[in-house]
Amino acid sequence: MLFYLRLSETPMRRAVALIKSGNAGTALPILEDIAQKEPDNQEVLPWLALSYISNSRLAEGRTALDTAIKLKLPCAAVKPAVEQYTRYYQSRNDFAEADGLLNSINSLCPQIALGVARQENYIAWSDYDYANHNLADAARHLQLAMNLSKIESEQSSLSRKLADYYRQMAAEAESNGENDDLALELLHKSQAANNEPLTCMALGNIYARHEKFPEAIEQFLNVTRMDPNNLEAQHHLVDLYLKLDDLKGAQAVLSELADKERCIENYGLLAAIDLKLRNFAGAVRALEDAANLNPKDPELLKKLRYALIEWSISLAKQGKQEESLSAKGRAERISEILSTLDKDVLSSAELDKIGAVTSNQTVAPPFSLYASRTWLAKGSLTPEGEIRVKNTGKEPLTDLSLTIIFYDYTIHKRTGAVVIAAASNQHPLLPKQIRSLYFSSPNIIRSESQLCVIILWKGRFLTQLPVVKER
Repeated sequence: MLFYLRLSETPMRRAVALIKSGNAGTALPILEDIAQKEPDNQEVLPWLALSYISNSRLAEGRTALDTAIKLKLPCAAVKPAVEQYTRYYQSRNDFAEADGLLNSINSLCPQIALGVARQENYIAWSDYDYANHNLADAARHLQLAMNLSKIESEQSSLSRKLADYYRQMAAEAESNGENDDLALELLHKSQAANNEPLTCMALGNIYARHEKFPEAIEQFLNVTRMDPNNLEAQHHLVDLYLKLDDLKGAQAVLSELADKERCIENYGLLAAIDLKLRNFAGAVRALEDAANLNPKDPELLKKLRYALIEWSISLAKQGKQEESLSAKGRAERISEILSTLDKDVLSSAELDKIGAVTSNQTVAPPFSLYASRTWLAKGSLTPEGEIRVKNTGKEPLTDLSLTIIFYDYTIHKRTGAVVIAAASNQHPLLPKQIRSLYFSSPNIIRSESQLCVIILWKGRFLTQLPVVKER
Protein backbone atom coordinates (compact mmCIF):
# COMPACT_ATOMS: atom_id res chain seq x y z
CA MET A 1 0.00 0.00 0.00
CA LEU A 2 1.38 3.37 -0.99
CA PHE A 3 0.89 6.55 0.99
CA TYR A 4 1.19 10.04 -0.61
CA LEU A 5 2.11 12.93 1.65
CA ARG A 6 0.86 16.27 0.35
CA LEU A 7 2.60 19.30 1.76
CA SER A 8 0.21 21.86 3.13
CA GLU A 9 -0.04 25.03 1.02
CA THR A 10 1.57 27.98 2.75
CA PRO A 11 1.28 31.61 1.65
CA MET A 12 4.91 31.48 0.51
CA ARG A 13 4.37 28.38 -1.65
CA ARG A 14 1.20 29.90 -3.11
CA ALA A 15 3.01 33.17 -4.00
CA VAL A 16 5.92 31.33 -5.65
CA ALA A 17 3.49 29.19 -7.67
CA LEU A 18 1.66 32.31 -8.83
CA ILE A 19 4.91 33.98 -9.98
CA LYS A 20 6.02 30.86 -11.87
CA SER A 21 2.63 30.73 -13.60
CA GLY A 22 2.93 34.36 -14.71
CA ASN A 23 0.66 35.90 -12.05
CA ALA A 24 3.20 38.09 -10.25
CA GLY A 25 0.58 40.80 -9.70
CA THR A 26 -1.58 38.47 -7.64
CA ALA A 27 1.49 37.22 -5.74
CA LEU A 28 2.71 40.68 -4.70
CA PRO A 29 0.24 41.41 -1.82
CA ILE A 30 0.86 37.92 -0.44
CA LEU A 31 4.65 38.47 -0.44
CA GLU A 32 4.34 41.96 1.06
CA ASP A 33 2.20 40.51 3.85
CA ILE A 34 4.80 37.82 4.54
CA ALA A 35 7.61 40.41 4.61
CA GLN A 36 5.65 42.55 7.08
CA LYS A 37 4.73 39.67 9.38
CA GLU A 38 8.10 37.88 9.13
CA PRO A 39 10.79 40.59 8.87
CA ASP A 40 13.56 38.00 9.38
CA ASN A 41 12.35 35.84 6.47
CA GLN A 42 15.17 36.25 3.91
CA GLU A 43 13.65 33.74 1.49
CA VAL A 44 10.94 36.20 0.50
CA LEU A 45 13.34 38.89 -0.79
CA PRO A 46 14.23 37.51 -4.30
CA TRP A 47 10.57 36.68 -4.94
CA LEU A 48 9.55 40.15 -3.85
CA ALA A 49 12.10 41.55 -6.29
CA LEU A 50 10.61 39.48 -9.16
CA SER A 51 7.08 40.47 -8.23
CA TYR A 52 7.91 44.17 -7.94
CA ILE A 53 9.58 44.38 -11.39
CA SER A 54 6.63 42.55 -12.96
CA ASN A 55 4.43 45.29 -11.51
CA SER A 56 6.76 48.13 -12.71
CA ARG A 57 7.85 49.00 -9.16
CA LEU A 58 11.54 48.95 -10.00
CA ALA A 59 12.97 50.90 -7.07
CA GLU A 60 11.29 48.71 -4.43
CA GLY A 61 12.23 45.58 -6.33
CA ARG A 62 15.87 46.62 -6.63
CA THR A 63 16.00 47.37 -2.89
CA ALA A 64 14.71 43.86 -2.17
CA LEU A 65 17.21 42.31 -4.61
CA ASP A 66 20.20 44.29 -3.30
CA THR A 67 19.27 43.27 0.25
CA ALA A 68 19.17 39.61 -0.78
CA ILE A 69 22.61 39.94 -2.36
CA LYS A 70 24.07 41.69 0.70
CA LEU A 71 22.68 38.92 2.92
CA LYS A 72 24.52 36.44 0.65
CA LEU A 73 21.54 34.30 -0.21
CA PRO A 74 22.37 31.23 -2.32
CA CYS A 75 23.06 31.71 -6.03
CA ALA A 76 20.02 29.63 -7.00
CA ALA A 77 17.78 31.95 -4.98
CA VAL A 78 18.95 35.29 -6.44
CA LYS A 79 19.90 34.23 -9.99
CA PRO A 80 16.37 34.38 -11.56
CA ALA A 81 15.78 37.90 -10.21
CA VAL A 82 19.24 39.09 -11.31
CA GLU A 83 18.62 37.79 -14.85
CA GLN A 84 15.17 39.44 -14.97
CA TYR A 85 16.57 42.82 -13.88
CA THR A 86 19.46 42.45 -16.32
CA ARG A 87 17.03 42.00 -19.20
CA TYR A 88 15.09 45.05 -18.04
CA TYR A 89 18.21 47.23 -18.02
CA GLN A 90 19.19 45.94 -21.46
CA SER A 91 15.77 46.90 -22.83
CA ARG A 92 16.50 50.43 -21.61
CA ASN A 93 20.03 50.38 -23.14
CA ASP A 94 21.43 50.72 -19.62
CA PHE A 95 24.09 48.07 -20.14
CA ALA A 96 26.43 49.53 -17.51
CA GLU A 97 23.78 49.03 -14.80
CA ALA A 98 23.18 45.48 -16.01
CA ASP A 99 26.92 44.81 -15.91
CA GLY A 100 27.21 46.22 -12.38
CA LEU A 101 24.33 44.02 -11.18
CA LEU A 102 25.86 40.89 -12.70
CA ASN A 103 29.23 41.70 -11.13
CA SER A 104 27.61 42.23 -7.71
CA ILE A 105 26.90 38.52 -7.31
CA ASN A 106 30.39 37.30 -8.23
CA SER A 107 30.89 36.13 -4.63
CA LEU A 108 27.58 34.20 -4.67
CA CYS A 109 27.61 32.52 -8.08
CA PRO A 110 30.38 30.70 -9.94
CA GLN A 111 31.52 32.42 -13.13
CA ILE A 112 29.84 29.84 -15.35
CA ALA A 113 26.41 30.34 -13.71
CA LEU A 114 25.87 33.78 -15.23
CA GLY A 115 28.35 33.53 -18.09
CA VAL A 116 25.62 33.49 -20.74
CA ALA A 117 23.87 36.51 -19.23
CA ARG A 118 27.14 38.44 -19.07
CA GLN A 119 28.02 37.51 -22.65
CA GLU A 120 24.60 38.52 -23.96
CA ASN A 121 24.89 41.86 -22.14
CA TYR A 122 28.33 42.58 -23.64
CA ILE A 123 27.16 41.64 -27.15
CA ALA A 124 24.08 43.87 -26.86
CA TRP A 125 26.25 46.64 -25.41
CA SER A 126 28.70 46.30 -28.28
CA ASP A 127 25.89 46.43 -30.87
CA TYR A 128 24.53 49.58 -29.20
CA ASP A 129 27.99 51.20 -29.26
CA TYR A 130 28.42 50.33 -32.93
CA ALA A 131 25.00 51.73 -33.85
CA ASN A 132 26.04 54.97 -32.15
CA HIS A 133 29.38 55.11 -34.04
CA ASN A 134 31.47 54.33 -30.95
CA LEU A 135 33.81 51.77 -32.46
CA ALA A 136 36.36 51.72 -29.64
CA ASP A 137 33.81 50.76 -26.98
CA ALA A 138 32.07 48.40 -29.41
CA ALA A 139 35.35 46.52 -29.86
CA ARG A 140 36.10 46.53 -26.12
CA HIS A 141 32.72 45.09 -25.15
CA LEU A 142 32.83 42.55 -27.97
CA GLN A 143 36.24 41.38 -26.75
CA LEU A 144 34.75 40.87 -23.25
CA ALA A 145 31.96 38.80 -24.82
CA MET A 146 34.51 36.71 -26.71
CA ASN A 147 36.38 36.02 -23.46
CA LEU A 148 33.21 34.41 -22.07
CA SER A 149 32.34 32.37 -25.16
CA LYS A 150 32.80 28.61 -24.93
CA ILE A 151 31.26 27.57 -28.27
CA GLU A 152 33.69 27.39 -31.20
CA SER A 153 31.21 28.47 -33.90
CA GLU A 154 30.14 31.40 -31.73
CA GLN A 155 33.75 32.40 -31.09
CA SER A 156 34.41 32.35 -34.83
CA SER A 157 31.44 34.64 -35.53
CA LEU A 158 32.43 37.09 -32.78
CA SER A 159 36.07 37.12 -33.85
CA ARG A 160 35.14 38.05 -37.44
CA LYS A 161 32.97 40.86 -36.12
CA LEU A 162 35.73 42.10 -33.81
CA ALA A 163 38.28 42.02 -36.63
CA ASP A 164 35.93 44.14 -38.76
CA TYR A 165 35.55 46.72 -35.94
CA TYR A 166 39.32 47.10 -35.57
CA ARG A 167 39.67 47.37 -39.34
CA GLN A 168 37.08 50.16 -39.47
CA MET A 169 38.86 51.98 -36.62
CA ALA A 170 42.12 51.71 -38.55
CA ALA A 171 40.50 53.17 -41.66
CA GLU A 172 39.24 56.12 -39.58
CA ALA A 173 42.72 56.65 -38.14
CA GLU A 174 44.15 56.80 -41.65
CA SER A 175 41.52 59.07 -43.16
CA ASN A 176 40.92 61.49 -40.31
CA GLY A 177 44.36 62.12 -38.90
CA GLU A 178 46.63 60.23 -41.27
CA ASN A 179 47.84 58.40 -38.15
CA ASP A 180 49.45 55.35 -39.70
CA ASP A 181 51.04 54.19 -36.43
CA LEU A 182 47.63 53.93 -34.76
CA ALA A 183 46.21 52.31 -37.91
CA LEU A 184 48.95 49.67 -37.83
CA GLU A 185 48.29 48.96 -34.15
CA LEU A 186 44.56 48.52 -34.79
CA LEU A 187 45.11 46.38 -37.87
CA HIS A 188 47.40 44.05 -35.93
CA LYS A 189 44.66 43.74 -33.29
CA SER A 190 42.26 42.89 -36.11
CA GLN A 191 44.70 40.31 -37.38
CA ALA A 192 45.01 38.80 -33.89
CA ALA A 193 41.21 38.55 -33.61
CA ASN A 194 40.78 36.94 -37.02
CA ASN A 195 43.40 36.98 -39.76
CA GLU A 196 41.61 37.95 -42.98
CA PRO A 197 42.78 39.01 -46.47
CA LEU A 198 41.27 42.51 -46.10
CA THR A 199 43.35 43.15 -42.99
CA CYS A 200 46.54 41.90 -44.60
CA MET A 201 45.89 44.07 -47.67
CA ALA A 202 45.46 47.16 -45.48
CA LEU A 203 48.66 46.36 -43.54
CA GLY A 204 50.58 45.74 -46.75
CA ASN A 205 49.47 49.06 -48.24
CA ILE A 206 50.59 51.02 -45.16
CA TYR A 207 53.96 49.26 -44.97
CA ALA A 208 54.51 49.82 -48.70
CA ARG A 209 53.65 53.50 -48.33
CA HIS A 210 56.33 53.81 -45.65
CA GLU A 211 58.79 51.83 -47.79
CA LYS A 212 58.90 48.92 -45.34
CA PHE A 213 58.99 46.54 -48.24
CA PRO A 214 59.80 43.22 -46.46
CA GLU A 215 56.91 43.77 -44.04
CA ALA A 216 54.60 44.67 -46.92
CA ILE A 217 55.64 41.56 -48.84
CA GLU A 218 54.88 39.39 -45.81
CA GLN A 219 51.33 40.76 -45.62
CA PHE A 220 50.60 40.41 -49.34
CA LEU A 221 51.97 36.85 -49.25
CA ASN A 222 49.51 36.16 -46.41
CA VAL A 223 46.73 37.35 -48.73
CA THR A 224 47.78 35.03 -51.55
CA ARG A 225 47.94 32.07 -49.15
CA MET A 226 44.38 32.72 -47.97
CA ASP A 227 43.06 33.81 -51.38
CA PRO A 228 45.19 32.48 -54.26
CA ASN A 229 43.00 34.32 -56.78
CA ASN A 230 43.60 37.77 -55.29
CA LEU A 231 45.24 39.39 -58.30
CA GLU A 232 45.65 42.79 -56.63
CA ALA A 233 47.89 41.30 -53.94
CA GLN A 234 49.98 39.58 -56.61
CA HIS A 235 50.42 42.86 -58.49
CA HIS A 236 51.61 44.50 -55.27
CA LEU A 237 54.09 41.67 -54.72
CA VAL A 238 55.55 42.10 -58.20
CA ASP A 239 56.02 45.84 -57.64
CA LEU A 240 57.63 45.30 -54.22
CA TYR A 241 60.01 42.58 -55.39
CA LEU A 242 61.13 44.85 -58.22
CA LYS A 243 61.74 47.71 -55.77
CA LEU A 244 63.98 45.35 -53.80
CA ASP A 245 65.63 44.26 -57.07
CA ASP A 246 64.52 40.70 -56.30
CA LEU A 247 64.01 39.63 -59.90
CA LYS A 248 63.47 35.96 -59.10
CA GLY A 249 60.79 36.81 -56.55
CA ALA A 250 59.02 39.03 -59.08
CA GLN A 251 59.40 36.36 -61.77
CA ALA A 252 57.82 33.65 -59.60
CA VAL A 253 54.78 35.77 -58.71
CA LEU A 254 54.37 37.16 -62.22
CA SER A 255 54.50 33.70 -63.81
CA GLU A 256 51.55 32.63 -61.66
CA LEU A 257 49.75 35.93 -62.19
CA ALA A 258 50.07 35.76 -65.98
CA ASP A 259 48.35 32.35 -65.98
CA LYS A 260 45.33 33.85 -64.20
CA GLU A 261 45.27 37.29 -65.79
CA ARG A 262 46.24 36.94 -69.42
CA CYS A 263 47.15 40.45 -70.52
CA ILE A 264 49.90 42.06 -72.55
CA GLU A 265 51.21 44.09 -69.60
CA ASN A 266 51.81 40.98 -67.47
CA TYR A 267 53.48 39.07 -70.29
CA GLY A 268 55.59 42.09 -71.26
CA LEU A 269 56.85 42.64 -67.73
CA LEU A 270 57.55 38.93 -67.29
CA ALA A 271 59.53 38.92 -70.53
CA ALA A 272 61.57 41.96 -69.41
CA ILE A 273 62.43 40.21 -66.13
CA ASP A 274 63.30 36.98 -67.93
CA LEU A 275 65.63 38.88 -70.23
CA LYS A 276 67.43 40.44 -67.27
CA LEU A 277 67.81 36.96 -65.78
CA ARG A 278 68.99 35.73 -69.19
CA ASN A 279 66.07 33.29 -69.28
CA PHE A 280 65.60 33.74 -73.01
CA ALA A 281 63.27 30.76 -73.40
CA GLY A 282 60.95 32.24 -70.76
CA ALA A 283 61.07 35.68 -72.38
CA VAL A 284 60.18 34.25 -75.78
CA ARG A 285 57.31 32.24 -74.32
CA ALA A 286 55.90 35.30 -72.51
CA LEU A 287 56.17 37.51 -75.59
CA GLU A 288 54.55 34.88 -77.79
CA ASP A 289 51.63 34.73 -75.34
CA ALA A 290 51.40 38.53 -75.48
CA ALA A 291 51.53 38.53 -79.29
CA ASN A 292 48.72 35.97 -79.41
CA LEU A 293 46.51 38.51 -77.65
CA ASN A 294 47.38 41.27 -80.13
CA PRO A 295 49.11 39.75 -83.16
CA LYS A 296 49.29 43.08 -85.02
CA ASP A 297 51.15 45.05 -82.35
CA PRO A 298 54.49 46.00 -83.96
CA GLU A 299 56.15 46.87 -80.65
CA LEU A 300 55.37 43.44 -79.25
CA LEU A 301 56.67 41.76 -82.35
CA LYS A 302 59.89 43.76 -82.21
CA LYS A 303 60.45 42.69 -78.61
CA LEU A 304 59.77 39.09 -79.56
CA ARG A 305 62.25 39.32 -82.42
CA TYR A 306 64.89 40.77 -80.07
CA ALA A 307 64.35 37.97 -77.54
CA LEU A 308 64.64 35.33 -80.27
CA ILE A 309 67.89 36.84 -81.55
CA GLU A 310 69.37 36.95 -78.03
CA TRP A 311 68.27 33.37 -77.44
CA SER A 312 69.82 32.29 -80.74
CA ILE A 313 73.17 33.89 -79.77
CA SER A 314 73.07 32.27 -76.32
CA LEU A 315 72.32 28.84 -77.77
CA ALA A 316 75.18 29.20 -80.28
CA LYS A 317 77.61 29.98 -77.43
CA GLN A 318 76.46 26.79 -75.70
CA GLY A 319 77.21 24.81 -78.85
CA LYS A 320 73.53 24.13 -79.55
CA GLN A 321 73.69 25.03 -83.22
CA GLU A 322 70.44 23.39 -84.32
CA GLU A 323 68.40 25.12 -81.61
CA SER A 324 70.21 28.40 -82.37
CA LEU A 325 69.29 28.22 -86.07
CA SER A 326 65.67 27.45 -85.17
CA ALA A 327 65.42 30.55 -82.95
CA LYS A 328 67.09 32.67 -85.65
CA GLY A 329 64.63 31.38 -88.24
CA ARG A 330 61.71 32.35 -86.04
CA ALA A 331 63.18 35.85 -85.64
CA GLU A 332 63.39 36.18 -89.42
CA ARG A 333 59.73 35.21 -89.80
CA ILE A 334 58.81 37.91 -87.27
CA SER A 335 60.71 40.43 -89.42
CA GLU A 336 58.63 39.39 -92.41
CA ILE A 337 55.40 39.91 -90.45
CA LEU A 338 56.58 43.34 -89.28
CA SER A 339 57.21 44.47 -92.83
CA THR A 340 53.55 43.91 -93.69
CA LEU A 341 52.03 45.69 -90.70
CA ASP A 342 50.83 49.26 -90.48
CA LYS A 343 52.10 51.34 -87.62
CA ASP A 344 48.82 51.47 -85.70
CA VAL A 345 46.73 48.51 -84.64
CA LEU A 346 43.58 50.45 -85.38
CA SER A 347 43.72 52.35 -88.62
CA SER A 348 43.64 56.15 -88.62
CA ALA A 349 40.15 55.96 -90.12
CA GLU A 350 38.95 53.77 -87.24
CA LEU A 351 40.52 56.10 -84.68
CA ASP A 352 38.97 59.11 -86.39
CA LYS A 353 35.58 57.40 -86.28
CA ILE A 354 35.72 57.15 -82.46
CA GLY A 355 37.00 60.71 -82.07
CA ALA A 356 40.69 60.06 -81.34
CA VAL A 357 43.18 62.67 -82.60
CA THR A 358 46.38 61.04 -83.85
CA SER A 359 48.05 63.97 -85.62
CA ASN A 360 49.87 67.10 -84.37
CA GLN A 361 51.02 65.40 -81.20
CA THR A 362 54.20 67.43 -80.76
CA VAL A 363 53.53 68.54 -77.16
CA ALA A 364 54.24 65.78 -74.68
CA PRO A 365 51.61 65.20 -71.96
CA PRO A 366 52.69 66.31 -68.45
CA PHE A 367 52.07 62.78 -67.19
CA SER A 368 52.69 59.18 -68.06
CA LEU A 369 50.61 56.04 -67.75
CA TYR A 370 52.76 54.34 -65.17
CA ALA A 371 50.88 51.06 -65.43
CA SER A 372 47.53 49.95 -66.71
CA ARG A 373 45.42 46.84 -67.04
CA THR A 374 41.90 45.99 -68.15
CA TRP A 375 39.96 42.84 -67.50
CA LEU A 376 36.63 41.07 -67.71
CA ALA A 377 36.01 39.07 -64.54
CA LYS A 378 34.87 35.48 -64.91
CA GLY A 379 31.09 35.39 -65.33
CA SER A 380 30.85 39.17 -65.76
CA LEU A 381 29.68 41.15 -68.80
CA THR A 382 31.06 44.49 -67.55
CA PRO A 383 34.72 45.20 -68.41
CA GLU A 384 36.80 46.94 -65.74
CA GLY A 385 40.22 48.53 -65.62
CA GLU A 386 42.89 50.31 -63.61
CA ILE A 387 45.23 53.08 -64.76
CA ARG A 388 48.13 54.36 -62.71
CA VAL A 389 48.99 57.92 -63.70
CA LYS A 390 52.31 59.54 -62.79
CA ASN A 391 52.98 63.29 -62.82
CA THR A 392 56.20 63.63 -64.83
CA GLY A 393 56.31 67.43 -64.65
CA LYS A 394 57.63 69.84 -62.03
CA GLU A 395 54.28 71.42 -61.14
CA PRO A 396 51.17 69.93 -59.52
CA LEU A 397 48.43 68.92 -61.96
CA THR A 398 45.03 70.34 -61.02
CA ASP A 399 43.00 69.68 -64.15
CA LEU A 400 43.55 66.25 -65.65
CA SER A 401 40.85 64.02 -67.09
CA LEU A 402 41.14 60.93 -69.27
CA THR A 403 38.53 59.53 -71.62
CA ILE A 404 38.21 55.74 -71.68
CA ILE A 405 36.60 54.29 -74.81
CA PHE A 406 35.54 50.64 -74.96
CA TYR A 407 35.93 49.32 -78.52
CA ASP A 408 34.55 46.02 -79.85
CA TYR A 409 36.79 44.45 -82.52
CA THR A 410 34.07 42.01 -83.56
CA ILE A 411 31.66 44.74 -84.72
CA HIS A 412 34.23 47.55 -85.16
CA LYS A 413 32.29 49.97 -82.98
CA ARG A 414 32.67 51.70 -79.64
CA THR A 415 30.46 50.16 -76.97
CA GLY A 416 30.71 52.90 -74.39
CA ALA A 417 32.92 55.55 -72.85
CA VAL A 418 33.65 57.08 -69.44
CA VAL A 419 35.57 60.16 -68.33
CA ILE A 420 37.66 59.81 -65.16
CA ALA A 421 39.24 62.66 -63.23
CA ALA A 422 42.90 62.06 -62.44
CA ALA A 423 43.53 65.43 -60.76
CA SER A 424 41.55 68.47 -59.64
CA ASN A 425 41.97 71.57 -57.50
CA GLN A 426 40.71 69.61 -54.50
CA HIS A 427 42.91 66.59 -55.27
CA PRO A 428 46.01 67.75 -57.17
CA LEU A 429 48.52 65.25 -58.57
CA LEU A 430 51.90 66.30 -57.17
CA PRO A 431 55.19 65.96 -59.09
CA LYS A 432 56.33 62.32 -59.24
CA GLN A 433 53.12 61.25 -57.49
CA ILE A 434 51.37 58.13 -58.78
CA ARG A 435 47.60 57.77 -58.55
CA SER A 436 45.50 54.69 -59.27
CA LEU A 437 42.25 55.23 -61.18
CA TYR A 438 39.58 52.56 -61.50
CA PHE A 439 36.88 52.47 -64.15
CA SER A 440 34.25 50.17 -65.61
CA SER A 441 32.19 50.07 -68.78
CA PRO A 442 28.84 51.86 -68.62
CA ASN A 443 27.33 49.07 -70.72
CA ILE A 444 27.37 45.30 -70.65
CA ILE A 445 28.89 43.42 -73.57
CA ARG A 446 28.20 40.23 -75.44
CA SER A 447 30.09 37.21 -74.13
CA GLU A 448 31.68 36.60 -77.55
CA SER A 449 32.95 40.19 -77.93
CA GLN A 450 36.65 40.90 -78.28
CA LEU A 451 37.33 44.27 -76.71
CA CYS A 452 40.06 46.81 -76.29
CA VAL A 453 40.22 50.01 -74.30
CA ILE A 454 41.40 53.25 -75.94
CA ILE A 455 42.68 56.02 -73.68
CA LEU A 456 42.43 59.65 -74.75
CA TRP A 457 43.67 62.89 -73.21
CA LYS A 458 42.03 66.05 -74.51
CA GLY A 459 40.90 63.96 -77.46
CA ARG A 460 44.45 62.80 -78.17
CA PHE A 461 45.11 59.10 -78.62
CA LEU A 462 47.47 57.84 -75.90
CA THR A 463 47.31 54.06 -76.02
CA GLN A 464 45.07 51.08 -76.42
CA LEU A 465 44.86 47.98 -74.24
CA PRO A 466 43.19 44.62 -74.80
CA VAL A 467 40.47 43.61 -72.34
CA VAL A 468 41.63 40.36 -70.77
CA LYS A 469 38.98 37.74 -70.10
CA GLU A 470 39.85 36.12 -66.77
CA ARG A 471 39.53 32.38 -66.59
